[in-house]
Amino acid sequence: MSGRLLDTVTVSELRKLHRADARVIAWEKTVTVRCSWISVITLNEILTGIRQVELRDPEFAAKLDAWYRGPLCTRSKVGCFPWINPLRKPPPKYASPTV
Repeated sequence: MSGRLLDTVTVSELRKLHRADARVIAWEKTVTVRCSWISVITLNEILTGIRQVELRDPEFAAKLDAWYRGPLCTRSKVGCFPWINPLRKPPPKYASPTV
């Protein structure tokens, strides 16, 4: 298995397409994305972030969740290590703390 391991920030930026950081867009044009991989840590960080967004913006969280369960985890653009696709136990949903 060869290629590059994408970190969470890079994956998040690539999701933004034309709104992504210019440096990430420039880098993406120089690499073969199909030779890239995402680790279970990155997938879990992204899913945890989606759960946090649910508290303040459920509509946007639903869009992120669709991206996570669709293009990100179906290996359409990048590969996932075989033992992590999909995550079997997603992080818990967050609740607002009671004071």
